[in-house]
Amino acid sequence: MKSGLKDPYLTKDSWVKKWFAQRSADEDGSRPVLLKVRVEDTSKLRPDIEMYEEPLSSIIRRYTDRDLAQVTAEDWNNMITQGVVPYPKNDRDWETSLKAVRSVWYSGRITPEDILDVELR
Repeated sequence: MKSGLKDPYLTKDSWVKKWFAQRSADEDGSRPVLLKVRVEDTSKLRPDIEMYEEPLSSIIRRYTDRDLAQVTAEDWNNMITQGVVPYPKNDRDWETSLKAVRSVWYSGRITPEDILDVELR
């Protein structure tokens, strides 16, 4: 973190950030870390297309009452095409991504000065 964060994915959703922190910790054998960052240049924010392609169960649950085990990738894609799940209008429509799938991608570097808080779990 001495050089900041390069091209991070960001979220305001507490469940999503805890899930990704735990997953990352499990992959590298460390403790989960949650960071609070400041984003001053919103022109670098982009939709999190990866979350649309492989959504977490908590995201799918927001758009259907069906048993999650029965929701296929095709079902999810149909929900997007039918407008049930809001989809970004273009590669700059990060606000739709943040509302719909609770995350965005930051195309650039978050400087160490913009890392406001570090929480070890």
